[in-house]
Amino acid sequence: MFRNYLKIAYRNLVRHRIYSLINISGLAIGIAFCILTFLYVRHEWTYDAFHENADRIYRVYKDTGRYRDFGSGPSGVTPDALGPALAEAFPEVQSVRIGWGASSVMQGDRSFQGVFSFVDPAILEVFTFPLVKGDPATVLEDPYSVVITEAAARKCFGDEDPLGKVLSVEIQGRPPVVRNPVVRDPVVRDPVVRDFVVTGIAESVPKNSSIRFDFLAPFEARGELWGWGISYLETYVLLPEHRRAADLEERFPELVKMWPGEKQVDRMGLQPLLEVHLNPGTRGPKPVSNPAYSYIFLGIALLVLVIACVNFMTLAVGRSFARAREVGVRKVVGASRTHLMVQFLGESMLLSAVALVAGVALTELLLPAFNSLANQDLALDDQADGVDLVFLLGLALAVGLAAGSYPAFVLSGFQPVAVLKRRLSFGGSGLFGRALVVFQLALSVFLVVSALLMARQLEYLRTKPLGFESDHVLRI
Repeated sequence: MFRNYLKIAYRNLVRHRIYSLINISGLAIGIAFCILTFLYVRHEWTYDAFHENADRIYRVYKDTGRYRDFGSGPSGVTPDALGPALAEAFPEVQSVRIGWGASSVMQGDRSFQGVFSFVDPAILEVFTFPLVKGDPATVLEDPYSVVITEAAARKCFGDEDPLGKVLSVEIQGRPPVVRNPVVRDPVVRDPVVRDFVVTGIAESVPKNSSIRFDFLAPFEARGELWGWGISYLETYVLLPEHRRAADLEERFPELVKMWPGEKQVDRMGLQPLLEVHLNPGTRGPKPVSNPAYSYIFLGIALLVLVIACVNFMTLAVGRSFARAREVGVRKVVGASRTHLMVQFLGESMLLSAVALVAGVALTELLLPAFNSLANQDLALDDQADGVDLVFLLGLALAVGLAAGSYPAFVLSGFQPVAVLKRRLSFGGSGLFGRALVVFQLALSVFLVVSALLMARQLEYLRTKPLGFESDHVLRI
């Protein structure tokens, strides 16, 4: 029976080509919008989730009421002296500092740009950054060892084996310390160049990682500590299992008292690693995202998909007269309403499956423009796993059920006697059809007007007079 229904659905699909093309095009556009939104939202909501201990890793933040003119509120940027202080005060907690301070990396007479991070050796134990070559327990033992990513290895050494090779790194000196908004500490350290030996190769850092690097070197190579006066790095802690963050935060007030004089903070706290990217309320060295963007994209994709499904149902209402006689004849020869419902739902499922294939192809075509709009670097094969397959199948199933609900539950209820004697009344169907058209047009107008308003607003931001001539003005 299923094979028979599939044959009938295919014949209807081929026989009414224009009708099928309109439905497939509409559903494909809606599905493409949903896939693009799924890629973006999953990318945003799974930030740092690839770490095995992600649920036990926290970033230490400080909150100070001083220097409000320079930015207030919690900040994830901390001084380098905080890491050793945490290790001494809480020996059961693993702490890791991730700092920066290298201006350039050189190999021979060539210079390379990349993110050179000075870290505590425990970073490979706390975070999940797998190594392609090298032992995670020993690669950062030597103060002048360095771990590079696969991409950095190709950039610096090409196809050669980088292990044992030497990289020269220019390390920035200590900047002046801000004692107050006017007076600056005149003590400045000149940059120095040091040689590092490549001891390990790490896999490329996932795109949805808030911690990004091309080179990792031990913090000892950074030189003398800059103390409590300068906040320029991030400090993370790994809590033991079954240890609550609140228990550790209760002991932070004693640690806060170690902050010297006028740099003393009001309080310290712990921010879960999984909340770092989607929490714009806590400032850090890297830009974060606002979760409102994800909800906006979800809303737009849902509206476009609803418009496509309503379009399908509207066309089904328009073909009610043509399908009514078919329903009457099938019931006369013994078909039940359940059989007809299965047939109509099968047709909509077939259309949905074809639209899914077209939607995936359309997604691939729209991805470059979408990445430019969302400032992302997404791809269809990013994190390809069972979740993606379940999403695509579930999306096709939901679209097929939603779009085929009217033919399945309304057309299948026609009485054969009324149909064959042409005494079938479509008053209710006509009212329902008009309501669908009004609803579809209202959603379309809402989306078009919203898009125009946003475009005008962005254009205003780009062209708003600044009060001065910005051409040929540079900031050094």
